[in-house]
Amino acid sequence: MDSTTQSLLFPAERQKGIYQHLQKNSSAKVNELAQLFNVSEMTIRRDLEELERKEMVKRTHGGALIIEETGRDLNVEERKTKQLEEKRIIAEKARSFIQEGDILALDASTTVAELAKLLYDIPNLTVVTNSLLVANAVHLYPNVTLIMCGGIMRQEATSFVGPLAESFLQNFHFTKTFFSSNAIHPVNGITDTNMFEISMKRVMISRSKEAIALLDSSKYNKVAFSNVCPFDQVSTIITDGRLSQEIREPFLDREIPIIFTD
Repeated sequence: MDSTTQSLLFPAERQKGIYQHLQKNSSAKVNELAQLFNVSEMTIRRDLEELERKEMVKRTHGGALIIEETGRDLNVEERKTKQLEEKRIIAEKARSFIQEGDILALDASTTVAELAKLLYDIPNLTVVTNSLLVANAVHLYPNVTLIMCGGIMRQEATSFVGPLAESFLQNFHFTKTFFSSNAIHPVNGITDTNMFEISMKRVMISRSKEAIALLDSSKYNKVAFSNVCPFDQVSTIITDGRLSQEIREPFLDREIPIIFTD
């Protein structure tokens, strides 16, 4: 499509084209889109306002980002190998937050399972978890007292969930909770796909002095089924260094406490 044809597009057609461009490129600047569609920057800003109103994009300083939705709950074997290098880097950083004598709640995420593997030499830890992955990682460490939740077994996650597991967690006061999720968005917050796991995360967070989210860069600017918690319940978010500055900006503008591993 030549530039003359682009400039003659109706707003709805142009907005569809902008959205398709963002789907391919994740983000774009206003001046870039204005050149691409041969219209003024003011016109592009109005288009982006309309797309944001429809919750299809998120405007940033000088541009926009695509809002992706994630609806499928991957099984544990799929999750264990996704972004593995990033998860290990995040886990190394998260380990520095753990101190002698901590009472930890660790959720059933594969990122937290990577953290669990690193707890072998921190003295006098207590780990409470609903995850068999975490339990298998720490059960032979002499410095760790392991406490497992009962409940309904989720084979997809090798985790225990449900009312019995949630009630069990209510017995404890944790110094720190470490958790992950499927998605994070500067407006929609931290979200996940499975309500059983979301309920477990919420209880862990509510019973903890500090809640630390471990979220690799593949999860940003996505929205999953339901909210885990608002940002004001999270002490720190740890992520890898592969986020572009444009993706970082909306989080930094809102003073969301993110630590980058780069």
